[in-house]
Amino acid sequence: MQGLLLSSASSATTTTGAPRDHSKNDNPDWVYRGRSYGVGSSQGLSSVSSLPSGSRLEAYNYTEVGYVATIDCYQNRTSEYYFTPNNNASDVTIWHVEGYLPNSAPDNPEKYPVLSWSTGPGSIGILTWSAVVNNNRNMIAIAAGGAYTSLNQTHCSVTFTPSNFTVAVNTTAQSIRVDPQAVANPVPTDIEPTGRLTANAMYSVRLLSYMSTSLYVSVLGETLFHNIETMRARPGNHDSAGDTPSVVNAAIADSFAAVLDDILVAYGAAQLVLANDSTAVPITGVYQAVRIGQNTYIYATLAINIVLLVAVAIEMVRTQLWHRLPDFDYLNIARVIVAASAGGTVLADEVTKREAMGRGSGTRYGEEGTAVRIRVRTKRGDRAAIVVAKEGEAGMREARRGSGDAAAVSLLEYE
Repeated sequence: MQGLLLSSASSATTTTGAPRDHSKNDNPDWVYRGRSYGVGSSQGLSSVSSLPSGSRLEAYNYTEVGYVATIDCYQNRTSEYYFTPNNNASDVTIWHVEGYLPNSAPDNPEKYPVLSWSTGPGSIGILTWSAVVNNNRNMIAIAAGGAYTSLNQTHCSVTFTPSNFTVAVNTTAQSIRVDPQAVANPVPTDIEPTGRLTANAMYSVRLLSYMSTSLYVSVLGETLFHNIETMRARPGNHDSAGDTPSVVNAAIADSFAAVLDDILVAYGAAQLVLANDSTAVPITGVYQAVRIGQNTYIYATLAINIVLLVAVAIEMVRTQLWHRLPDFDYLNIARVIVAASAGGTVLADEVTKREAMGRGSGTRYGEEGTAVRIRVRTKRGDRAAIVVAKEGEAGMREARRGSGDAAAVSLLEYE
């Protein structure tokens, strides 16, 4: 956990000023887009319950209450937090970090040992910090020497503000985005009004300094320096402006904010996994659905269907609901023959004439007992005749079209 927190602190700032992407410490498969603000700890550790049967949740969001940790860092040239040499063992010097922070109790000064190869106060390559919670104030103080002297006497004030957060989870990309809600509706409640949660978070920052000493260089100092260099690389900070206290202090504030956010996420994960203590909240979800086709083809098909519907409506009006349509049955081969012969007109003209005389109207072609009957009769050689029976007439009239085995011969014959 120590290494993860320091890594988060060293990469808290981006060169563009955009929110950073960083892995969730307890489950690296999940990524926070921007600050975590200490919430969203359940992602990757528990799943959403009570989903509709057969559904697949692609993304969802919900509201969670937490704290916005605001850090304000500045240089305090009258700081009473400093190093003093304590003991030498060969080339190793044991230093004591001691003194008071602005909110320290009068009878409770800071005092703990650190090690360094150097023996002179100006050459010691160490940096430490302390965090104190007292009198409703949260303070962090830095003492540094040698290569890190520019960070010496830096103080940071920490404020935890209860807030409602919108946690947006993308289960496909395994990403989490946390945004403080601008309108406090409902009014956010302090999830731990006794202050022990935030006090423990500050104490964890203090312990991080205790556990991160080294003989050659300061792990804490290199962590802060790395983030400061990233801040200096932002547009507008490349020149001498990058060395101003405001740039340095802003980078330090970002580092401590990242550490505190990750500590609060770790506390939430421990409460969920170790204590099995959680609260169910409603979610707004996006579910997987099947979409067939693309917009271009969908709209084109819709337009064609609308044109066809309009054409059908026009024909419906023109034919008076199809009342005047001919009695044509495409499954009746005789009707098909009559219709197909319209190009030659001989057979069609004869049938039309008979219907006009009233002897074929309303009849069914090819059925026994009707006024108009059509049949195919084999003739001499390779010819065939289409015969239309006409009552009361004799003789035969032929109209030949084509010849040969494959030729179509159309004959009208009267009996």
